[in-house]
Amino acid sequence: MKFARGSLLLLTGIIFIGACIAVAAFYIPHSKVIGTNTVVEHQSATLSAIQAETHAAGPYDGTYVYDSGSPFTGSEVDISSSTETQLDYHINTVHLAHTGDLEGVAHRIASTTIAYTDKTSNEGCAVTISFINKAQIIYALESIPGSDYGCEGYHGAHGEFLDGEVHVKNGLVTLPSLTDRGVSDSDRKALAQLAPDIFPNIESYIGLDISTTDQNSDENVMQSDSPLTSTDIPGSHGFAIQSPNIYNGSFGCGDFTETGGFCSYGAYLTDGHGHYWILSGANGEQFTYMTNNLNWKAKIPAAFKEQLKKLGVTNVKFEK
Repeated sequence: MKFARGSLLLLTGIIFIGACIAVAAFYIPHSKVIGTNTVVEHQSATLSAIQAETHAAGPYDGTYVYDSGSPFTGSEVDISSSTETQLDYHINTVHLAHTGDLEGVAHRIASTTIAYTDKTSNEGCAVTISFINKAQIIYALESIPGSDYGCEGYHGAHGEFLDGEVHVKNGLVTLPSLTDRGVSDSDRKALAQLAPDIFPNIESYIGLDISTTDQNSDENVMQSDSPLTSTDIPGSHGFAIQSPNIYNGSFGCGDFTETGGFCSYGAYLTDGHGHYWILSGANGEQFTYMTNNLNWKAKIPAAFKEQLKKLGVTNVKFEK
């Protein structure tokens, strides 16, 4: 039987491919039938193993947090790609309405201490990160002489970096709570469910001193929170909480009809029988009133009326 040259080559190719498949089927473990899925799964598993090894967390990787205990001040250090010789870092701080940012690659100073330094990533500012242990760090900043600007150039005008403070891995910032004022956990949880955008956010301003200036330019100091009772709700009690001016952190907004200052306000009343009254707002914005007592949906408690008068607010939205 005679074959044309092209047919012979085709037949030879088919036999060769068949032989390759047979050999592959023999050498791939636990594979009775060789097919596309088996090859892809084998390749995928190999690739996943390589990627897992490549992206494995370094010995010091993580986010380290400074517990400032304040809604106005915070500092975090993100560390990644860490080895015994170098690491990537990103320092992010906030102070009032001003933020700071430093990042780069730091190199191990000496084998006897777990400390890394970077003098080139941030022009004019040297960064040193020291590990107290694998769960705690501090960072130090030093402005480099002769540079156009030092470390302060990487932060807002009224801000500051929190170098020298202990940062804890996966740490939390401990903020004030209504429970610090004797409010029960059940009341606090109920408020968070009724008004999650207000409580517990407004709680972080509890216990702060707010400076105010009256018409005679005399400076007074008021507490950011004060207890409330309302004469028209028997057995009622609650709190009014006002934030300072977020821009400078000490002065209040005074007249909440003004648009500048970023002041927040939240107040609540309860009668101890599962009924809650909530008033909230921000300066220059419409206030909101809500309650889960059907008999009070269209009227505001006397205590809230007094609060609105003090704040200079007349525009109130009633939530149904």
